[in-house]
Amino acid sequence: MIIVSIKVLDELKVMHEAWSGVPLVGNNAYGLRVYRNGSHLNMHVDKSETHIISCILHVDHDDDPESEPWPLVIEDFQGNTNEVNLESGDMVFYESSKAFHGRPRKFKGKWYSSIFVHYYPVGWDVSAQIKSNAAFYSTCLKSCWSCLTERKS
Repeated sequence: MIIVSIKVLDELKVMHEAWSGVPLVGNNAYGLRVYRNGSHLNMHVDKSETHIISCILHVDHDDDPESEPWPLVIEDFQGNTNEVNLESGDMVFYESSKAFHGRPRKFKGKWYSSIFVHYYPVGWDVSAQIKSNAAFYSTCLKSCWSCLTERKS
């Protein structure tokens, strides 16, 4: 499967660079991921160290007439929530470490399969991102802790 991931990263890189306008380094390609009836994916953002420019390539889903579309829900930078229904072969580009996204509704169908592809800009300082995130979350935790302790007194 590693060879497939490398091939996917290689083949799709030029499209991601055209979309983002910056030279990129491939990080990983997850998939084929197959979701089954009842699956859902909570809203989230991806790793800011390595998942900067991303796409979801929808491979296929069952064609059972009782299946329902399973939209990707993504929040844009203005705070608007958008739903995107992907058909076989569709690809959606997004900044996965910034845009809140998921599939919070339960999937109603037999199966749904996609590949998730992630790149980061050439020269991206991964270690600085890790330190920045650690400082950010440490500050958040301290802030939350002080709120909780102040409330008790």
